Amino acid sequence: KAGDIAEALRTAGKIDEAYQRTEALHDIAATQAKAGDIAEALRTAGKIDEAFWRTEALRTIAAAQAKAGDIAGASRTAEKIDFLGTRAGALRDIATAQAEAGDIAEALQTAEKIGEADDRASALLDIAAAQAEAGDKVGARATVAEALRATEKIDYAYARAVALSAIAAALAKTEIAVPHGRDDAGRRTPPDAARERRRRTPFGAAPRRARRLRRARSAG
Repeated sequence: KAGDIAEALRTAGKIDEAYQRTEALHDIAATQAKAGDIAEALRTAGKIDEAFWRTEALRTIAAAQAKAGDIAGASRTAEKIDFLGTRAGALRDIATAQAEAGDIAEALQTAEKIGEADDRASALLDIAAAQAEAGDKVGARATVAEALRATEKIDYAYARAVALSAIAAALAKTEIAVPHGRDDAGRRTPPDAARERRRRTPFGAAPRRARRLRRARSAG
């Protein structure tokens, strides 16, 4: 439940330092959104001059809408976010809310719209967890494989490591097994692709040459 929002807004308006004022308005908008007062939260967010806090407020509002089941409204709010990374985070929140509500197909469609690979991988992992909890192990395995493919498109090594760590932790906690071989589109799945890369490296070739040499000596 929100407190005295009117007084909070009046107090925020008295803050001379712009950054602190926008931070206060962000917090007020977040409180309004979490209390379910979306229209007022959007109005408050519109008063935020600083782009970072405004986009963060919009992401919080979109997440609140998605959690309440208003996916269309959440999507409209996400479209108002100027920053690609923050918009990707908002779409991830929406996809997660859809998956938790059991709307797996819609969640996967939302995940496809996420422009940042790390957020897309995280969203897919959340979807896979929902599938596994619902007993759809086959679907969960396919979604995990897709999350792994998304990590291959993450440019920054640290962000890629974080995403892979999250996937590894999730795999350790559930019975989801990453599929091997090729998917329905004929693409090699990540485990086989990794093995192929190892076979092509000098470090993978040397042991094979050694084994062939031992077999040749035995035959001789």
